[in-house]
Amino acid sequence: MAGAPGAWAALTTGWLTYRRPTADQTRARWPLAEEWARIQAASFAERAVGLERVKEGRHKGSLRKLAPGLVGYLAAAAAHLGTDDVESTLDALPPVIRDYEIVTRKSFAERVRVKRRALGLA
Repeated sequence: MAGAPGAWAALTTGWLTYRRPTADQTRARWPLAEEWARIQAASFAERAVGLERVKEGRHKGSLRKLAPGLVGYLAAAAAHLGTDDVESTLDALPPVIRDYEIVTRKSFAERVRVKRRALGLA
């Protein structure tokens, strides 16, 4: 295990890399993929990962899982609203959400509180 950090560095920098393709025909000149840079930075330190870090990672992972659906719903809303970008679409949504709050008799803030409890984020 004492040699693990050196072996990891050698394996992930010299022997094996993951790069973003470009128009350049020489693959060695392609830029290193961001994901690979994170892999290269992995540590073999002898310490446990803190609970807060685990929760933060789980939370970020959940947002990544939500992104496809969220973007899809926002794109559909933009199509109906006649907007073309994220900012103008988000700016146009409050009246829609307020109307939905009136119809359902449940505020957005209440829905957020329920979700936070359900997700263990409260």
